Amino acid sequence: MALILLISGVLKGLDPVGFSYKITEYFNVFGISGEKAASTIMAILMCSVEIFAGIMLALNVLRRLTAILSLLIFAGFSLMMGYIYFSPGVTINYCGCFGELIDIPIGYTLVKNILLTLIASIYLYGVLKMQSERYGKHTGRVVFYTVCLSCIFPLYSYAFLPPLEFTSYNIGNYVKGNEDFRIYDKEYNDVTDSLLSNTKPNYIIIAKDEFTPSNRRRILKLIDSHNRGEINLFVVTSGEAKVENSITLGGKMMSNAYIADNLLLKTMIRTPKGVVVIDDSEIVGKYTINSYLLFPIASGSTIFTIELVKVGLLLLLIAVSVWYIFKKKERCADSKVVKINDAKTGSK
Repeated sequence: MALILLISGVLKGLDPVGFSYKITEYFNVFGISGEKAASTIMAILMCSVEIFAGIMLALNVLRRLTAILSLLIFAGFSLMMGYIYFSPGVTINYCGCFGELIDIPIGYTLVKNILLTLIASIYLYGVLKMQSERYGKHTGRVVFYTVCLSCIFPLYSYAFLPPLEFTSYNIGNYVKGNEDFRIYDKEYNDVTDSLLSNTKPNYIIIAKDEFTPSNRRRILKLIDSHNRGEINLFVVTSGEAKVENSITLGGKMMSNAYIADNLLLKTMIRTPKGVVVIDDSEIVGKYTINSYLLFPIASGSTIFTIELVKVGLLLLLIAVSVWYIFKKKERCADSKVVKINDAKTGSK
């Protein structure tokens, strides 16, 4: 169970916005619509809870709490998958349990979750039959740092975009030859090849929502770099966002607005407003509209290197956190042994 929860939580936590799209589909099944914020919050919480429960199970800490959490997770998914599977007219084919990496049909997911629910029930029964847990002085720290670690993946991915994606538009992939990557002008003429034939890095502003005044100020900085000839800059929208209101603030650049399929934009970048950098048909960087200013406007190779360093620092932080948690867990175990030995000595 620990392994299943960890894999599921980490894969969904790498892309909580993508998982929120799946939760929105579930909401629609139950007649709930227009709850984007609720879907995102629920996605982040579910990823964090699964990672937390998986780590606690692996460490054998807070056994009763994690046993109850595991049972609730698996039973809840079993009920929802059962409702979707047996409801006529429902078109959800995959559960999204393991993010974009593994697509499992609803029927197989239902069977899997039923089996895991049975295992979690047996585990909970065994835990309840055991004596109450004794917590060492380091247990609180283990739990605290595990909670922090559990939140790192989804919160980082939500704020700074996924460090690793399992789509065709991950950093390092090429858009050349991808038939789904199509950009059109306002007359719906395909202009993809002509746009990307520029030798300068292409900064594509993805606009799925209307820009705020703060967003517009950031766009103006990109426009200045475009007007100086440092980059090639254009806006792409699905046609649903009211980009005309923000485009009028940009002066000369404002005619460079194009249209693409909404599904393409949602897959390319997991944020309503962001910047995708493509250099020589290679995706070298992705930023939310609020975070790209942390990085320089530079050549494609420099941006790609920065992205690798950013991911490396995240992985290093996670590795140090895991090491620290396990060290604290060892101290918890040592303190329990000391208490047991002291108790035996006292009884004698």
